[in-house]
Amino acid sequence: MSIRTGDIFWADLEIEANSHVQGGHRPVYIIQCNEDLDGNEIVTVASITSQMNKFGLPVHYYLGEYLEEHSFVMFEQLNTLQVNQLESKICTLSRAERDEADLRFLFSIGYYEDALEERKMYHWLKDENNSIRKSLGLPVRKKNRRTA
Repeated sequence: MSIRTGDIFWADLEIEANSHVQGGHRPVYIIQCNEDLDGNEIVTVASITSQMNKFGLPVHYYLGEYLEEHSFVMFEQLNTLQVNQLESKICTLSRAERDEADLRFLFSIGYYEDALEERKMYHWLKDENNSIRKSLGLPVRKKNRRTA
């Protein structure tokens, strides 16, 4: 099976009791795994959901209708999976789409060390997601006073 960064697969995520982590049979976004890692039995993924009422955090990447419903990648929900937990490939994001998703991933892992840069990125990502919410007819999330 060919697996590359930017692919979206169906996966079987184990569910732990009383957990807030996404689980079950669901789509996932491949963060880490490419042809340079042949033989690697582990991939790093972010969960995908279609619960658009939860969309809007700077760590969310909107996928549009790549899947049957409007969906988004939740970069706050990262998992390491065995390759055999991946089922069928749904699609692969374009280079431009992966670059956009990467911004949200980097933000989620605290890549931006400079407080001013991090604050600017936070507000830019939040505004982008609010624009998407508005275009989908969802209420716009209020800006909070986040300090970096």
